[in-house]
Amino acid sequence: VLVEALKSGPDAVRKAAAEGLGRLKPRQAAVFNALVAALDDKSAEVKDKAEWALGEITRQYLGKAPAKWREWWKANGARFLEGKL
Repeated sequence: VLVEALKSGPDAVRKAAAEGLGRLKPRQAAVFNALVAALDDKSAEVKDKAEWALGEITRQYLGKAPAKWREWWKANGARFLEGKL
C-alpha cells in the first residue's frame, strides 16, 4: 500500500509514504526501486524523504542521485535482500 501511495497522489501522501517506508525498513526490491524512483519526484519534500528512507533501510547515505543508488543495488542488492548487509 505504501509503495503505491509513493507512486501517486498528492505531495503530502507521497511524502508520508516515503517516511512510513523508512520507519518500517522493509527489505524488498519493490520498495527500494520505488524509493529510488521517488528521488526524481517533482516535490523536493518527497525527494528528501525518499533519500532519508533509503538511508534508513540500507544504512547507506548516497544522496539523491538515482544512478548511485542503482549502482549500489547492482553490487549489493542480493546480499541486502538476504539480510547480509
